[in-house]
Amino acid sequence: MRRRADLIGYAGVVFLAAAAMVRLLFAGSGPVALGLAAMGVALFVAYIFLAEEAVQRFLSRRSTRAGGNVLGSTIFVLGIAVLVNILALRWDVRRDVTRDKLFTLAPETREALREAPSPLEAWVLYPEGDPAIEAIRPVLEAAHLVRPDFRFHVVDPERDPVPAMRFGLSQYATVVQAGDRHESFSGGEEEDFLSALVRASRGRRRRVAFLRGHGERLPHDRSRDGLYAAGRALDKRGYGVFITPFDRRGAVPDSVDVLVVCGPEVPLTAEESDSLRAWIARGGRLFLLLDPEWPVKMDSVLARFGVRFQDRFLEDPEGREPKVIQPAEYSTHPVVRVLRSRHIPVLLPGTGEVKVVRRRVPGVRQSVLLRSGSRTRVVDAPASEEAGKRPLAVAVQWTGTGGRKGRLVVVGDADFPTRDLFPVLGNGDFFLAAVQWLAEEESRIHLRPRPRSNRPVVLTRQQGRAWMVLLVGILPLAVLLAGGITWWRRR
Repeated sequence: MRRRADLIGYAGVVFLAAAAMVRLLFAGSGPVALGLAAMGVALFVAYIFLAEEAVQRFLSRRSTRAGGNVLGSTIFVLGIAVLVNILALRWDVRRDVTRDKLFTLAPETREALREAPSPLEAWVLYPEGDPAIEAIRPVLEAAHLVRPDFRFHVVDPERDPVPAMRFGLSQYATVVQAGDRHESFSGGEEEDFLSALVRASRGRRRRVAFLRGHGERLPHDRSRDGLYAAGRALDKRGYGVFITPFDRRGAVPDSVDVLVVCGPEVPLTAEESDSLRAWIARGGRLFLLLDPEWPVKMDSVLARFGVRFQDRFLEDPEGREPKVIQPAEYSTHPVVRVLRSRHIPVLLPGTGEVKVVRRRVPGVRQSVLLRSGSRTRVVDAPASEEAGKRPLAVAVQWTGTGGRKGRLVVVGDADFPTRDLFPVLGNGDFFLAAVQWLAEEESRIHLRPRPRSNRPVVLTRQQGRAWMVLLVGILPLAVLLAGGITWWRRR
């Protein structure tokens, strides 16, 4: 009787194993595997009834109870893991703990995805195995999480040339299609994807002109003091960037949406100042970056708005470098609201004060964007001059002729958007936000994508040997020692 019961139990185990093997090895074998599993369970239950005494003796053993506790704990842990995976499949939640947020799209990219027209797709057109595919894939996968209707396709143009021909490509690239427009890019960074997405989503490109003719800094200048990085960032966001002097009549061209005057070294002529004031009166948008290094105050333009630039360097004795001012206060104005909420500072190396000399000007609304710390004072100022908070940037808004809103941003430093300083802290965000506000695109003001930085863990040869000994020698021996001590106590 006992032997027959054992044979029935063994047969149940065999049927259960066969059910698992059939289900794993053969597609569409669900009904067969289920039948085998049911037979195995039935035989195993029959074994329990036929060998009841032997089963009770087995369960009453001390080793069985200990093993049962271990088995129960293991099943409980596995159950939690399965439950976590089921919840993760149903609700996709990720936490990016990397310093550069490598696996999280920047707020600017997320907002561009939400505003992009449908259908929204991307085509990665590179040969199979090309490193560019794996470089851009994490960005596209993150974009799909932000906007589920966004789809991307990886196509080898050597095997299927139709998509590349449809988009008119002559080289390998990634194409972003938003509505009936498309743009291509060849990089693998989030900034490249954002650029193509914004350009494909835009209709008319806003024109941002940089004034020249007075020693200004210009966007085509790749030198240390040039604005090449700033101009490239504007171009990637769909703005038309160009350089312009005053036209033959001494006026600002009518096609300009935002005029940037960055660091003029010589004053404007009287005719140019009159033309600039007339353009502003019609509702023009002016971004004025002055610098105390040059005696250009633009008083004839700023006087109407109750603003004056003080061309004297400021210093803050609390800073690491007194003449490099890091503002202590940020207003709630749209230009600096994101910087304020995310506690991202701006760095102004050598700035002057932008004072509001008349608080109430009819039809004009003034807002101080940045203020320095409470101990800031003018360089080489007499001891009698008190230290205090100084306004460093001001935004002004008014209604021009014809009902068009005019806007003005004045900053007391022209160095912060230059090549070496544009990517530092929030300098680039501040510059782009000012242009976007001037162009009446407040909804586009978000933090830009941060470049990825490589931070490898570098070990010396001695440190490498120490880790080798720890992982290969000490830890395994510690486990064996703990097991031996436990066996010795229980034997």
